[in-house]
Amino acid sequence: MADHNTNNQHFAHHLDHQHHNQSAPDIHNPEIEYLDRLMAGWTVPATRTREEAWDQFRASIAARPAQEARVIAFSPRRIWGAAAAAAAVLLICISGGVFFTRTSEIIAQAGETEMVNLPDESVATLNAGSVLRYSSASWMLERQVSLEGEAFFQVQRGSQFTVKTSAGAVAVLGTSFNVKHRGDILEVVCHTGKVSVTSANSQVVTLMPGQKAIASADGALTVSQVITGDQPGWMKGMFEYEDVAVQDVLAEIARQFEVTVTYTGPASKRFTGVFYDHDLREALISICDPMELSFIFDHERGITVSAR
Repeated sequence: MADHNTNNQHFAHHLDHQHHNQSAPDIHNPEIEYLDRLMAGWTVPATRTREEAWDQFRASIAARPAQEARVIAFSPRRIWGAAAAAAAVLLICISGGVFFTRTSEIIAQAGETEMVNLPDESVATLNAGSVLRYSSASWMLERQVSLEGEAFFQVQRGSQFTVKTSAGAVAVLGTSFNVKHRGDILEVVCHTGKVSVTSANSQVVTLMPGQKAIASADGALTVSQVITGDQPGWMKGMFEYEDVAVQDVLAEIARQFEVTVTYTGPASKRFTGVFYDHDLREALISICDPMELSFIFDHERGITVSAR
């Protein structure tokens, strides 16, 4: 039993030595702070066996609040001492059967937006009618999310950050960009940094700030220049279109105002222009007037848009 306690003391001393001697600059590090909280208070009394000590460790983890059940995410720029300590704790958790496989799913309902703080302090803002999923457990190994709908990402520098959709994928290291996946179309706009876009048929293009890539249903990629600010227009209530099928524009009206819209006009009509999400009637006028369409409100059936 004395040898067992001595070994544990040597292990704790080794982690403490690595942490304090190799991280000389006093830099705020949320991952290190979480590691310290995880290790704090974990001791192996001399009166307990190895099996009893593991049972105590598992019980202490299980008793923690749900928000503590996350894996520490380190980027390649982190100091070696912190990486070694994190690897040691991860090995203990895996060998003891304490590994968390929680998958988070965030849904922005119609008429709503959602801001998501990811484990590495990156931020994703979801547009209405969008779904974001990611794994907390594997985040330190792979920064990856899946997206249905539209979201604006502000990514902290670090290892590769990937956004996956059924129409293609977007990969960055640290940048800000907008991803829109509606139907079979993937649209990506780069605001800062560089963005790599891969279509469903493996075509690849790299975007610079002010560039937009569209991956069509057949996987073909086209790139164009656009005017960008610090945020996409939809985050400020402005929805701008250039030569887009009117059905797709009306679908956005339905998402933003949480209404049902039925279109019975010509399928060939395409819209170029802007609408704002401040007022439903004004938004419909902005779309329908230049296209010679009319709309009717019905309390039971919602809104019907048709040719004049």
